[in-house]
Amino acid sequence: MDLVLLITTLVASLYLLFMYCMFKTEYSFSGATYDKAVQSWGAAFVHDTGVYENKVCMFGKLMAVIAVIWWVLRYFIMMNYPAYKSVVLWITVVFDMCGLALAYMMNLNAFVYILPLVFVELYVISKINRIDLTGVNRQD
Repeated sequence: MDLVLLITTLVASLYLLFMYCMFKTEYSFSGATYDKAVQSWGAAFVHDTGVYENKVCMFGKLMAVIAVIWWVLRYFIMMNYPAYKSVVLWITVVFDMCGLALAYMMNLNAFVYILPLVFVELYVISKINRIDLTGVNRQD
């Protein structure tokens, strides 16, 4: 097992869950393209921008949990089924780009919180791409 990849995945997961579900601030970034339109869709899309509170809506929190589940599954799939490496990489890139685009369009606070993870994900993707997974499960 690749310990660096596991630790990176766990740290990124904890950071995302903290920032999206627990972090509170009175500062807010406004100006997302569809911010007001999306908030009119329902209570799950409303994020408070005026008081000391978490600035991510329930939809964003749910997506953070789904992202963490995918990142952990990705790690175990890569370690146990190396033949699916290219599929896992493709799904990861598409998932991450969709999450980044949605955060940018819906809530700039969520976008700013996720920006550091872009660099972590680029590192993880490059590491997965370089890993020779053919001998990972082989008993020497």
